Amino acid sequence: MRVEMNERHGYTAESAVFCAVMQWLLLVVTLVVLALLQKIARATGGGGGGSLEAQATLALGSLTLVAYIAGAIVQRFRLPRIIGYLAAGFVAGPAWLKLARGPELQALDVISSGALTLIAFAVGNELTLDLLRGARRSALLRIVAGAMAGPFAFVALVVLTISPWFPLTAHQPFRDALVVALALGTMAAVSSPTLTWAVISDVAAEGRGPGGSLSRAMLDVSVLQDLAAVMLFVGVLALALPLGSSGAVRPGVAVRALLILGGSIVAGIGLGVATTPYLRVIQHHLVWLLVVFAIVVAQLVRLTGMDAALLGLAAGCALRNVAPEHSERVRAELKRCAMPVYVVFFALAGSNLRFDVLADMWPWALLLVALRVTGLWGGLRWAGT
Repeated sequence: MRVEMNERHGYTAESAVFCAVMQWLLLVVTLVVLALLQKIARATGGGGGGSLEAQATLALGSLTLVAYIAGAIVQRFRLPRIIGYLAAGFVAGPAWLKLARGPELQALDVISSGALTLIAFAVGNELTLDLLRGARRSALLRIVAGAMAGPFAFVALVVLTISPWFPLTAHQPFRDALVVALALGTMAAVSSPTLTWAVISDVAAEGRGPGGSLSRAMLDVSVLQDLAAVMLFVGVLALALPLGSSGAVRPGVAVRALLILGGSIVAGIGLGVATTPYLRVIQHHLVWLLVVFAIVVAQLVRLTGMDAALLGLAAGCALRNVAPEHSERVRAELKRCAMPVYVVFFALAGSNLRFDVLADMWPWALLLVALRVTGLWGGLRWAGT
């Protein structure tokens, strides 16, 4: 029995090493083959490579395949697969291998918006109004206040202090520097519930990560922080006009932001409620309803400029609280289809990363990151006391 166990364990270890090597080899071969296919496709079109739609479709397939393999490799290091998706998208995008170029990524914006909508829709379907009631409310609000106030205060105060040397405020009057400091502080206070949910889902699928109650608290805090950041953003824009010098801020920008962000929430609630009758009729193949929902929202975002994340969050939350029995079916279907949605969205997000713009400003960017992390640490320490 001991010999069999040792042999079995030895075979498992050898098999794991073999699989890891094959995954790396598969990634390299895939990159080479896709690069050749892209070059051939562009050459046959006289340098243009045929229609933009055809090029965008090929680019999407290339990014998805490379990102999926990279996610599997990253998973072996016990890291979230999302890191692999982002890294693969960046390497395969315009920055390095150019499997996807700028015009093709612009054509794929509607796909990215649809994927983001489904992720936000999944987050919204996890939310209930109970988080604003009961004993948890005061604790959650305190954590949200700390997670927002700390980064906002640290970034805004430091940027205002170093405004004579900061690139965005150098040679600008103090009132304009104050507006820039408030805007950067607001950006530091923003959270991403879609990213939080994607990481939680990915880690939970492997049986790792925080427990259910901690994951729920992290998601609730992230959503409340995002909604509070919307109001903070509109408030800062409203203050920017009287604070800034003449011509520094476009008149009506706060009203426009309020209409876009508020309209996204209202439209999301309407879509969530409107989805309920279809869910009563459609008992199977909910994936097609989700695809139609994503397409409708993506086109709405393209035509009106609304925010896909807020729209999806509001729609999911409305569905969860109006028709909880149908929301449970939708949650199960979204979890089943989560993998391809994450691969597509984060691969496209990685391809759109532009680090070249930080070539001359990377020390300042690192300073802002450090200030945000320090402020978040200080704010959460305060919230925990």
